[in-house]
Amino acid sequence: MRPRETRDTLVDCVDYVDSYDIIEMVDVGHAAVIYWGCDPGRLQMPIAKYERVANTIREQIRSGELKPGERLPSTKELQDIHDVSYGTLRTALLLLKAEKLIEGQPGEGVYVTKSSS
Repeated sequence: MRPRETRDTLVDCVDYVDSYDIIEMVDVGHAAVIYWGCDPGRLQMPIAKYERVANTIREQIRSGELKPGERLPSTKELQDIHDVSYGTLRTALLLLKAEKLIEGQPGEGVYVTKSSS
């Protein structure tokens, strides 16, 4: 768990978390990733499109469907696969890059990092 003051600062930046028990917050520089527990009697907030895309690619990496060193499909292909805009896809890829699961090679593409297995 982060220090209380950091946790409170991150909570202040989020619109609606008061009905959830926050488990962990990770500051990844450009955004905060929030993991929360939810009382089964409450409705859970919908997942943002960029989070859905990042979760899908993250699971493909963890399951071995995408292997270390493997090139991801092109930006346009990923947009079509996930039915999202360029901005949404870019945000998802930035999140995965911050987690060191992928890395971009200018002019070549985006690859699964060798250390992500």
